[in-house]
Parts: sequence; C-alpha cells; structure tokens
Amino acid sequence: MKVIILMVIELLSFLFISCSSGNEQLKHIDQIMESNPQKALLDLDKIKKKELSSDDYPYYCLLYTQAQIKNGIVVSSDSLIKIPYEIFRRKKSGDLKKRVCFYNSKILYNQGCLGLAMRDALIAREIAKNEGSSYWIAKTAELMGDIFSAAYNYEESEVCTIEALENYKKSRLESNYRYALCDLATIYLNENRDREAIAIIDSLSNIVMREEPLDSALLDYIMMTKYSSLVKNDRFDELKDGIPLYIHAESNDEEIDISIMKSYLLNRDGQLDASLNLLMEASNYALDEKQNIRVMYALYQHALAINDYHKASLLADSLLLIQSNIAREMLKESVTGVQRDFYSSKAKQQEDKSKILYQILITVIAIAVVITVLLVVIYQLKIKVKKAELEVNISSLMSIKEDVKYVSKENERLNAELTDKSVVLEDLQKRLDDNTQKNIQNRTVIEYLFREKWGTLNMLCNEYFEMGESEVTRNAILVRIEKEIKKLSSKKNLRDIEIAVDLYMGNVVKMLREECSFLKEEDIVFISLIFAGLSVRAICMFTGMKYKHYYLKKSRLIKRISSSSVLHKEIFLKKMS
Repeated sequence: MKVIILMVIELLSFLFISCSSGNEQLKHIDQIMESNPQKALLDLDKIKKKELSSDDYPYYCLLYTQAQIKNGIVVSSDSLIKIPYEIFRRKKSGDLKKRVCFYNSKILYNQGCLGLAMRDALIAREIAKNEGSSYWIAKTAELMGDIFSAAYNYEESEVCTIEALENYKKSRLESNYRYALCDLATIYLNENRDREAIAIIDSLSNIVMREEPLDSALLDYIMMTKYSSLVKNDRFDELKDGIPLYIHAESNDEEIDISIMKSYLLNRDGQLDASLNLLMEASNYALDEKQNIRVMYALYQHALAINDYHKASLLADSLLLIQSNIAREMLKESVTGVQRDFYSSKAKQQEDKSKILYQILITVIAIAVVITVLLVVIYQLKIKVKKAELEVNISSLMSIKEDVKYVSKENERLNAELTDKSVVLEDLQKRLDDNTQKNIQNRTVIEYLFREKWGTLNMLCNEYFEMGESEVTRNAILVRIEKEIKKLSSKKNLRDIEIAVDLYMGNVVKMLREECSFLKEEDIVFISLIFAGLSVRAICMFTGMKYKHYYLKKSRLIKRISSSSVLHKEIFLKKMS
C-alpha cells in the first residue's frame, strides 16, 4: 500500500513539473530548497533543460548547484555556477547576487582558490548584512571561517565561526549551530586548545546521542571531530571503542581520516602490515597535496613504529618539500591579503562616496545660501509692497472714516426727520381713527334716516287701512293712495330701493344675491324691502302679499338663511330681525 501511495505521489509530482511553466516551477523548487533539498534536487533532475528559456536557465544552474551542495555533494567544477555568476554578479545587490557569490565561493574553496573564494564570500556577507538576514550572515561567516582555517589563519577562523554561531542562534537553527560548534572545536584543536575542544565535543555528543530521533549525519560529524582530538591527544583506547560507531564516510576527506585513524590503532596493536596496506590504499585516493600530507604523515608515524628511520627521514623531507610548495602558493594567494584588499576597496569606495557627498553638501549649502539671499531680497521687496499697500489702505480707511462720519450725520438727520414724520403719522392715524369713528356714526345716522324716509309712505298706508272703513272718504283716499303705491311698487322703483339699500347699507343686498343663490328673485325683493325699513303692511302693499302670509314667509326665509353656511349670515339675520 505504501509503495502505491509513493508511486501516486511521484506521478502527481511529475505531472505538476511537466504542466507548470519553467519560471513558476523553478520558483516552487526555490521555496522548498531550504526545507527539503533532496526533493528540490529530484525535481530539478526532472526538468528538461532544453525547454528552459534563456532567462530561466541561469536560475536553474544556480538552484542545481545550491541543491547539490545542500545535499552534501562536494562540487569542485564551476561549469554550472559560472553561467549565473557572470549574469547575477553584475547586479548592485539582491538575493541572487548573494547566492551566486556564496556558492561560487564554496566551489572555489573546494578547488583550493582561497583568495578568490574569500573575495566572493565577502561580497555575499556584505549583501547579507545589508539585508539584515541572520541566517545568511551565519552561512557566509561559517564559509569565511573554513577559508581562514584552510589558510592556517586560525585566529580569524575563530572570529568568523563565533559570528556564525551567534547568528545561527538568532535564526534559531539548532542543527546549523551544532555543526558550527564542531568547527569551533576543530579550530581549538588547531590552536592547541585541546581541553576546550574536547569539552565542546563531549558535551555536544552527549546531547545528540540522547535525542530522538537521532541525527546520524550530525553525530558522524561530531565523531570525526572527536576522533581527531583523540588521535592528537594519544587517547587510543577511547578511539578504538569509538570507531565502530562510525558507519561510513560521507566524503573523500572523511575516508582518508578514517583510514589514518585505523592505521594508528593498528600500529599500536602491532598489526604493522595491515596498517601499511590501509595507508597505501588511502594514498591512492588522495586528491590534493593537503590529503597527501596527511597520508604521508601517517606513513611517517608507521616508519617510526617499525624503526625504519631511513624511510622516516625520506618521508620527512617529502613532507617539508610539499609544505614549502603549499606555503609558496599561500604566499602567492594570501587570504588575509584578499580580505584586506576587499576592505581597502570598500574603504576607498566609502571615501570616494564621502567626497562626493561632501561636494554635494557644499553645492547644496551654496545653493541654499543663494536661495536664502534671493528669499531675503524677495521678502524685502514684498515688505515694501506690503508697506505701500498698507499706506494706501490707511488712506482708504481715513477716507472711509470721513464718509462714515458724514453718513452718521445724515443718519442722525434722517432719524430726526423720521421721528418728526412718526409724530405726524401718529397724528394722522389718530385723525383717521376719529374719521373712521365718525363715518360709523354717520352710517348709523344715514341708515336711520334712510329708514325714516319711508315714514310718510308708512303713514299713508296705515291711514288707508284705518280710513278705508268709512264709505265716504274711502274711495277718494283709496284712489290717491293707490296711485302713489303703484308708482312706488313699480319694478323700476323696487330696483331703486335695492340700489339705495346697497348704497347706504354697505352693499348688503349685493352680498345677499352673491351668497344666497338658493333664494328666488321675489325672496330677494322681499328681504331688500325689510332691509329698507318698510312696514309690514307697506311690504304687503308693494309685493301684493296678504298680511297673514307676511310672517310665514319671513320666518321661512330666516330659517333657510340660518341653516345655510353663508359668510355674512349674521348681518343678514340681524337686519331682518
């Protein structure tokens, strides 16, 4: 079942790599590089390099080199890293430049080009410090410690390794921190500070061996450092017990170290032929002079063990010759010199930058002074203009003040006139009120007189009714009265009566016509005669109504008007009462 699941995962991974675009795929690999370098290397192997664009291929080369080194592969060829190095190193800064310089430095270190390796390590370290990345500061410092150690400059190597330890601790990378501790122990051994070195190694090995799960790679690294310390301090009993724990060598260097350690044990146990065979095998896969020196020194110890002093003398001479050659090469390519030159170059750049900044500062100050002078001149001119404007404003204010005084006087005069006019108006209002009152009184008198106008008619009508009982006078009076009554009761005269009523009673009949549309013409005539003040009998004579019907009709009309919602209902009812 597990095999099937792994196959499915591999298939999906292959499909993802095949379907995704080069740039996105490389970015994905870059993201998992630190956490899972083995998978990153597998994914990179699945990529078809021919299908990569010209922009993606340098990025691929960088990632592939990084994956190899992170998987413990010793890379000595610069054929891959050279491509991204030539492109990205021209950048002013950035993560890609930092990484190509770092991994190119690693390869140069593996090649033994310590000066060039130190140059690129310093560039990577400077970028890491500018970025404030504790992890990359630690990595570059650790690499510089290895370079210094290879150049036998253990003091500088110690400084760099301690810096790496501090920054790994800041990054909370415990495994990297422990590897760096092993490197520090190795430096202490090279500086003859054996006690400190052994204390670090023993403490670290005890911690690692108690942890679950066991970090076998770290334990192997610790053990190799421990074996070196045991050999150096002639603690062969502990070395004999410890070697079986070491399963296999990860690199050529480690294989040679294990062979040399075993040869020491074989010499001590008297197995001199086995020791010699082991060292001869080791000499066959020694790749450089440094490895040859270690093997030859072990052969030198073997010659002493078998009392072959002639062979020991020849080996000693060979060792001196090789060491002299290495020393000459080291003098040609001094790591410390490269570091000094790098920092001198940086110092010169900073000095040049400071000079440029100083010149810029002087220029800025000069421009600032000129601008300040111009601003002062402009300010003075503005002050003069403002002063002139102020004087004009003051003159205007004085003129306005005089105008205000004049207007105030005019206002006082007009106020006095208005006061006088107010008195006159009050007097006129009083007179108008008096006239209005008099008009009301006159209207009352006129209305009364108008009503009294019909006194004679009323008297005749009354007399007619009273004297009509006498047969002697009745005919004569009757004829005379009838003539007068007929004249007065004509339509024209009735219309004149209505006009006179409106004239002297405030258009009361006109209002009655407009508001009481429910009344007939004969009702209007009847009411207008009542308004005019005619007596009951006179109204009966004018309208041809019987006396007994008068009150019935009047009552009926009063009810109709009372029940209506006309505006001047109260005036009509008052004048009909």
